Amino acid sequence: LAFGGDEKERSRLAVQLETFRERTAACREKHETTFQAAMTTAISELGEIPTSGNFPDRDRDDDDANGLSLSGAKGKGKNTQAGSRGQKSRHVKDMLATLDECTFRLPSDLHSCLRSSPALQEFRKIERALREGQANDALDALRLHLTTYLALNVRKAEGDGVIHNTAADRRLQEKREVIEKWKSKYRQIRDLLLVLGMARDDNTYRVLHDEDCKAITLFVSEQKKEDS
Repeated sequence: LAFGGDEKERSRLAVQLETFRERTAACREKHETTFQAAMTTAISELGEIPTSGNFPDRDRDDDDANGLSLSGAKGKGKNTQAGSRGQKSRHVKDMLATLDECTFRLPSDLHSCLRSSPALQEFRKIERALREGQANDALDALRLHLTTYLALNVRKAEGDGVIHNTAADRRLQEKREVIEKWKSKYRQIRDLLLVLGMARDDNTYRVLHDEDCKAITLFVSEQKKEDS
Protein backbone atom coordinates (compact mmCIF):
# COMPACT_ATOMS: atom_id res chain seq x y z
CA LEU A 1 0.00 0.00 0.00
CA ALA A 2 1.18 3.50 -0.77
CA PHE A 3 0.18 5.96 1.94
CA GLY A 4 1.46 9.08 0.27
CA GLY A 5 -0.51 11.48 -1.87
CA ASP A 6 -2.81 14.34 -1.01
CA GLU A 7 -5.88 14.32 1.21
CA LYS A 8 -8.15 13.37 -1.68
CA GLU A 9 -6.03 10.31 -2.44
CA ARG A 10 -5.93 9.29 1.22
CA SER A 11 -9.69 9.64 1.48
CA ARG A 12 -10.16 7.45 -1.60
CA LEU A 13 -7.89 4.82 -0.09
CA ALA A 14 -9.78 4.98 3.20
CA VAL A 15 -13.06 4.30 1.37
CA GLN A 16 -11.53 1.31 -0.42
CA LEU A 17 -10.23 -0.01 2.88
CA GLU A 18 -13.62 0.32 4.54
CA THR A 19 -15.26 -1.51 1.63
CA PHE A 20 -12.68 -4.27 1.99
CA ARG A 21 -13.35 -4.44 5.74
CA GLU A 22 -17.10 -4.78 5.17
CA ARG A 23 -16.61 -7.56 2.60
CA THR A 24 -14.25 -9.35 4.97
CA ALA A 25 -16.75 -9.14 7.81
CA ALA A 26 -19.33 -10.76 5.55
CA CYS A 27 -16.91 -13.65 4.92
CA ARG A 28 -15.97 -14.15 8.57
CA GLU A 29 -19.03 -16.16 9.56
CA LYS A 30 -18.58 -18.51 6.61
CA HIS A 31 -14.91 -18.95 7.47
CA GLU A 32 -15.69 -19.75 11.10
CA THR A 33 -18.36 -22.33 10.27
CA THR A 34 -16.29 -24.09 7.60
CA PHE A 35 -12.51 -23.77 7.73
CA GLN A 36 -12.23 -22.83 11.38
CA ALA A 37 -14.55 -25.68 12.34
CA ALA A 38 -12.45 -28.13 10.30
CA MET A 39 -9.30 -26.79 11.92
CA THR A 40 -10.81 -27.33 15.38
CA THR A 41 -11.63 -30.91 14.39
CA ALA A 42 -8.08 -31.45 13.14
CA ILE A 43 -6.62 -30.19 16.42
CA SER A 44 -8.94 -32.41 18.46
CA GLU A 45 -7.81 -35.45 16.47
CA LEU A 46 -4.12 -34.90 17.15
CA GLY A 47 -2.58 -37.48 19.41
CA GLU A 48 -0.14 -34.90 20.71
CA ILE A 49 -0.21 -31.14 20.24
CA PRO A 50 3.20 -29.55 19.53
CA THR A 51 4.31 -27.48 22.51
CA SER A 52 7.05 -25.56 20.74
CA GLY A 53 7.07 -23.12 17.89
CA ASN A 54 4.11 -21.14 16.64
CA PHE A 55 1.38 -23.80 16.70
CA PRO A 56 -1.22 -23.87 15.19
CA ASP A 57 0.64 -21.79 12.59
CA ARG A 58 3.63 -22.65 10.48
CA ASP A 59 7.00 -21.41 11.62
CA ARG A 60 10.54 -21.71 10.39
CA ASP A 61 11.34 -24.71 12.59
CA ASP A 62 8.30 -26.57 11.28
CA ASP A 63 9.26 -25.76 7.69
CA ASP A 64 12.84 -26.92 8.24
CA ALA A 65 11.64 -30.17 9.83
CA ASN A 66 9.65 -30.86 6.66
CA GLY A 67 12.46 -29.99 4.27
CA LEU A 68 10.90 -26.65 3.35
CA SER A 69 13.60 -23.98 3.48
CA LEU A 70 11.20 -21.12 2.91
CA SER A 71 11.05 -17.51 4.01
CA GLY A 72 7.30 -17.09 4.46
CA ALA A 73 6.59 -18.87 7.74
CA LYS A 74 4.73 -16.55 10.07
CA GLY A 75 1.63 -16.19 12.17
CA LYS A 76 -1.53 -14.51 11.02
CA GLY A 77 -2.33 -11.01 12.18
CA LYS A 78 1.14 -9.68 11.49
CA ASN A 79 1.33 -7.44 8.45
CA THR A 80 4.89 -7.94 7.20
CA GLN A 81 4.52 -5.88 4.02
CA ALA A 82 3.57 -2.61 5.57
CA GLY A 83 6.89 -1.50 7.03
CA SER A 84 8.00 1.96 5.98
CA ARG A 85 10.85 4.30 6.60
CA GLY A 86 10.48 6.69 9.49
CA GLN A 87 7.67 7.04 11.96
CA LYS A 88 4.21 5.99 10.77
CA SER A 89 1.42 8.48 11.23
CA ARG A 90 -1.57 7.67 13.42
CA HIS A 91 -3.68 7.54 10.26
CA VAL A 92 -1.40 4.90 8.74
CA LYS A 93 -1.31 2.86 11.96
CA ASP A 94 -5.11 2.84 12.12
CA MET A 95 -5.34 1.62 8.53
CA LEU A 96 -2.80 -1.14 9.17
CA ALA A 97 -4.69 -2.21 12.27
CA THR A 98 -7.83 -2.50 10.14
CA LEU A 99 -5.97 -4.75 7.71
CA ASP A 100 -4.75 -6.94 10.58
CA GLU A 101 -8.34 -7.44 11.66
CA CYS A 102 -9.23 -8.69 8.19
CA THR A 103 -6.85 -11.65 8.00
CA PHE A 104 -7.91 -15.29 7.85
CA ARG A 105 -5.90 -18.45 8.27
CA LEU A 106 -5.50 -20.59 5.17
CA PRO A 107 -4.15 -24.15 4.95
CA SER A 108 -0.72 -22.81 3.94
CA ASP A 109 -0.56 -20.88 7.21
CA LEU A 110 -1.00 -23.97 9.36
CA HIS A 111 1.45 -26.26 11.10
CA SER A 112 2.34 -29.36 9.09
CA CYS A 113 0.49 -31.70 11.45
CA LEU A 114 -2.71 -29.80 10.70
CA ARG A 115 -2.13 -29.47 6.95
CA SER A 116 -1.95 -33.26 6.72
CA SER A 117 -5.19 -33.79 8.63
CA PRO A 118 -8.04 -35.44 6.66
CA ALA A 119 -10.37 -32.76 8.03
CA LEU A 120 -8.53 -30.08 6.03
CA GLN A 121 -7.76 -31.88 2.77
CA GLU A 122 -10.57 -30.31 0.76
CA PHE A 123 -9.52 -26.84 1.89
CA ARG A 124 -5.92 -27.59 0.99
CA LYS A 125 -7.01 -28.64 -2.52
CA ILE A 126 -9.00 -25.44 -2.93
CA GLU A 127 -6.10 -23.23 -1.88
CA ARG A 128 -3.68 -25.13 -4.09
CA ALA A 129 -5.90 -24.56 -7.13
CA LEU A 130 -6.09 -20.86 -6.29
CA ARG A 131 -2.32 -20.63 -5.82
CA GLU A 132 -1.75 -22.34 -9.16
CA GLY A 133 -3.91 -19.67 -10.77
CA GLN A 134 -1.82 -16.98 -9.07
CA ALA A 135 1.39 -18.65 -10.26
CA ASN A 136 0.06 -18.68 -13.83
CA ASP A 137 -0.81 -14.99 -13.58
CA ALA A 138 2.64 -14.16 -12.20
CA LEU A 139 4.38 -16.04 -15.01
CA ASP A 140 2.19 -14.37 -17.64
CA ALA A 141 3.02 -10.95 -16.20
CA LEU A 142 6.72 -11.80 -16.07
CA ARG A 143 6.72 -12.89 -19.72
CA LEU A 144 4.94 -9.70 -20.75
CA HIS A 145 7.36 -7.40 -18.93
CA LEU A 146 10.43 -9.29 -20.16
CA THR A 147 9.18 -8.81 -23.71
CA THR A 148 8.43 -5.12 -23.27
CA TYR A 149 11.83 -4.62 -21.62
CA LEU A 150 13.45 -5.93 -24.79
CA ALA A 151 11.27 -3.62 -26.88
CA LEU A 152 12.28 -0.63 -24.74
CA ASN A 153 15.95 -1.50 -25.26
CA VAL A 154 15.36 -1.52 -29.01
CA ARG A 155 13.59 1.85 -28.81
CA LYS A 156 16.51 3.29 -26.84
CA ALA A 157 18.97 2.13 -29.52
CA GLU A 158 16.92 3.84 -32.22
CA GLY A 159 17.58 7.31 -30.80
CA ASP A 160 20.38 9.28 -29.19
CA GLY A 161 21.02 12.37 -27.14
CA VAL A 162 20.96 13.06 -23.42
CA ILE A 163 17.24 13.71 -23.17
CA HIS A 164 16.34 10.58 -25.16
CA ASN A 165 18.74 8.35 -23.24
CA THR A 166 17.76 9.73 -19.84
CA ALA A 167 14.09 9.05 -20.48
CA ALA A 168 14.86 5.62 -21.91
CA ASP A 169 17.03 4.68 -18.94
CA ARG A 170 14.29 5.74 -16.54
CA ARG A 171 11.72 3.57 -18.33
CA LEU A 172 14.14 0.63 -18.40
CA GLN A 173 14.84 0.94 -14.69
CA GLU A 174 11.13 1.04 -13.93
CA LYS A 175 10.63 -2.05 -16.07
CA ARG A 176 13.49 -3.87 -14.29
CA GLU A 177 11.83 -3.17 -10.96
CA VAL A 178 8.52 -4.57 -12.21
CA ILE A 179 10.29 -7.67 -13.53
CA GLU A 180 11.93 -8.25 -10.14
CA LYS A 181 8.55 -7.85 -8.45
CA TRP A 182 6.95 -10.57 -10.58
CA LYS A 183 9.94 -12.89 -10.19
CA SER A 184 9.64 -12.54 -6.44
CA LYS A 185 5.87 -12.99 -6.58
CA TYR A 186 6.14 -16.25 -8.51
CA ARG A 187 8.78 -17.59 -6.15
CA GLN A 188 6.65 -16.77 -3.12
CA ILE A 189 3.63 -18.52 -4.63
CA ARG A 190 5.73 -21.54 -5.58
CA ASP A 191 6.88 -21.76 -1.96
CA LEU A 192 3.24 -21.91 -0.89
CA LEU A 193 2.55 -24.62 -3.45
CA LEU A 194 5.36 -26.66 -1.89
CA VAL A 195 3.78 -26.13 1.52
CA LEU A 196 0.49 -27.36 0.08
CA GLY A 197 2.05 -30.60 -1.12
CA MET A 198 3.40 -29.90 -4.60
CA ALA A 199 6.44 -31.97 -5.54
CA ARG A 200 9.72 -30.08 -5.77
CA ASP A 201 10.28 -31.46 -9.27
CA ASP A 202 6.84 -30.44 -10.51
CA ASN A 203 7.12 -30.00 -14.28
CA THR A 204 4.71 -27.06 -14.51
CA TYR A 205 5.69 -24.80 -11.62
CA ARG A 206 9.44 -25.11 -11.79
CA VAL A 207 12.18 -23.33 -9.89
CA LEU A 208 12.65 -19.92 -11.48
CA HIS A 209 16.33 -19.06 -11.96
CA ASP A 210 17.44 -15.58 -12.94
CA GLU A 211 19.00 -17.00 -16.10
CA ASP A 212 15.56 -18.33 -17.11
CA CYS A 213 14.23 -14.80 -17.40
CA LYS A 214 15.10 -14.07 -21.00
CA ALA A 215 12.88 -12.04 -23.25
CA ILE A 216 11.34 -13.22 -26.47
CA THR A 217 10.99 -10.65 -29.23
CA LEU A 218 7.67 -9.01 -29.93
CA PHE A 219 8.37 -8.04 -33.54
CA VAL A 220 10.42 -9.75 -36.24
CA SER A 221 12.19 -6.46 -36.94
CA GLU A 222 13.49 -6.44 -33.35
CA GLN A 223 14.98 -9.94 -33.43
CA LYS A 224 18.67 -10.39 -32.85
CA LYS A 225 20.83 -13.45 -33.39
CA GLU A 226 21.00 -14.58 -29.73
CA ASP A 227 17.47 -13.74 -28.60
CA SER A 228 15.54 -16.46 -26.77
